Order: sequence, then structure tokens, then C-alpha cells
Amino acid sequence: MKLALSLDSTPKTSFRPRDPVSGTLEIWGCTFKKPPVISATFRGKVEVRVTPQATGSYPGPSTFMLFEQSKALSSTESKFPINKTDGNKTCHPFEFEFPSLSQSSSSVESYHLPPSLDIRDSRFRIRVIYSISITVERRGWKLARKRVTQELPFTCGSHITDLPTSYTASLPITKLCPRCGNFDGGLRDPNRHGWLPSYSPSLQVELTLPQPPVLAQGCATPVRLVVHTPPDVLHSSGEVHIRSVDIDLETSVTAHLGPHPRHVLETRQGCSINGSVNVDCEHFQLDLGAWSSFFAPGLCPTYRSDLLQISHTIHATVGLSHDNSDAIQCVDASLETLVMDPPPAYEASDCPRVSVASEDSSLSTVS
Repeated sequence: MKLALSLDSTPKTSFRPRDPVSGTLEIWGCTFKKPPVISATFRGKVEVRVTPQATGSYPGPSTFMLFEQSKALSSTESKFPINKTDGNKTCHPFEFEFPSLSQSSSSVESYHLPPSLDIRDSRFRIRVIYSISITVERRGWKLARKRVTQELPFTCGSHITDLPTSYTASLPITKLCPRCGNFDGGLRDPNRHGWLPSYSPSLQVELTLPQPPVLAQGCATPVRLVVHTPPDVLHSSGEVHIRSVDIDLETSVTAHLGPHPRHVLETRQGCSINGSVNVDCEHFQLDLGAWSSFFAPGLCPTYRSDLLQISHTIHATVGLSHDNSDAIQCVDASLETLVMDPPPAYEASDCPRVSVASEDSSLSTVS
């Protein structure tokens, strides 16, 4: 007995809430004397696995069932009668629908379904799995049971939140050049109170994303880096050089299963540039060339609920030096961003076009 599970139609990318899921189970190489018991189960779950420790202890996975739908496939639900064969093959159709909210019996609260996910690090593995599983039991003097399972990709819309589009990090000039700290504007009497502290200028690195800060799958998002230098530092402290630029995207996933939340981080490198560029103006925008746009292929959409959080952050690290010194100071700037699926492709409509011939004429239909 061989089982084959095929879907009638699959989306180009992933299923969405309220999408139908229909298909056919084919059973090959078996003639049933008694009708088999065929059950189909459509489920979604969040699963957290702990990496086995060096001591060999393994606590087992923690699972939260988002939803589970089951139905029996009988002869009345088959395209063909159960005893009719086509080359010793029987066909049994099934049909389900993706819910928009979780339907767990273990939780009173409902959640929007999270996207399909599989992320891991050295400690944990967090998965969001949607699947259809069909079991066939052949009854006789010996019980024979077989099962076939197929996972289904699922995505959801991101929850739009108000996120900042720029972040500025500072580096005191004394860290870049300890000998360049004489900016106190003259002598001060240490015995007098009420004086302002000595002036200590700083370099600033500004990371800017578009408004809103969205990374769409397969679309380029411009990233802007600007180094702000005070004029007195620019003209009296020697040259400031940009020595390196590193831009990464960090994905953070937190699952609240069990007594303690489980947290996994994954970092993807965007670009890494090394060299020496002189900062010759107060507001110096760094030309990143081909790396001025950030791509986000294969990322899960941003998702937030009390059960699971998926967030994404762009990190930019800029290495600065005084003249061409080997002492390089790094400035880190970070911005949280939304990851979303691209909008659906527009399809040509079969509706007739409408045109207006003149002001006095009525609407006419153009075939």
C-alpha cells in the first residue's frame, strides 16, 4: 500500500488566513476487502526544542497547538467509490480552510496565526509548523497503518507599529584622539561655582531608514549613514577617517512556552566594507555603493503576540580613526524594522472597460 498526497492548487509563495486547502489522497497497490479507516488532520503548532546538554539530559519539546481540525474520509467523500479502482488506485479528496485566529483548547485567548518558522541556535530550536496528515488503517486479520504528512507554508500580515526611522550614536573625540581634548574655551577658575563643564565635542553616526521603516521581501530598502563632525573638530584636530562599515540584520524570536521564555537570535550579514575615507565636511554621507540598499530574502514577517514575538533589527557598526592611526574606535547604531511580504501581484480583470465618448453621450461599454 502506497500513499500519495497532492494539493489541488498551491499559492506561489505561502498560504494566507482563510485560504482553502484542498487535495486528494491516492492509495496505490491495494485492493480493500473492507473499507479502510481514513482520517485527515489539519493542524498548526508552535514547538520549542532544547538542544541536548553535554550531560545527555534532554527535557523534551514544548508544544502549543494553534488549531487542529480532523475529519474522516469515507466513501461518500471520495471522487470515486471506495471499491472502484483505476489501475489499482483509489482517490479520496479532502478540504480544509486556514483559520485567521488560533483555536486552542488549552488557551482561552486567541492569537493571529504566526508565519511558518524554523530558527535555531546552540541552545534552542523554535518552529511554527502547519501540516496535513492523513492516516489509513487497513483492517483484517492484521492491522496495517500508514501515514503521509505534508507541511504547508503560511504567512500573515505584519502588525504596523510606530517605529523610529533614525538613530544617532555618539563617540567622544577624546576616545578617538586622547590628545585632542583641549576644547574648554580658555582658563577657568576651579574655585568658582556655577561654571558649565568643559566642552567635549563628539562625533555622531546617524542611521536612517525610509518612513515607515519596512523591509519588503524581495524589495530593496535604502539605508543611509551620515557622520556628523563638529566644525572645531574638523578644522583643528586633524583628519577623521572612516575605516570600516558593517551592516547586519538580526532576527529575534521569543516563544513563551513552559515556565521560562525561550529566545533565539539569528544574524545575517548585509555588507562589510574596509578602507580609509576622509571625512571632509560637517555632515558626511557615506556612499555605500551597491550596499546602499538592503535586501531581506527568506525572512519571516514581523509578528507579535503574548505567545510568540518575531522582530528584526538593522545594526550598523562604523569604524573611525584619527588620521590613519591603527587605533580604530567603533560606533554602533541600531534600528528596529518591520519585515513584510510584498503586495500581491495585480491580475488582469475580465470586466469590460468603460469609456466616455463625449460630455452629452452616455457611458458605453468597450469589449
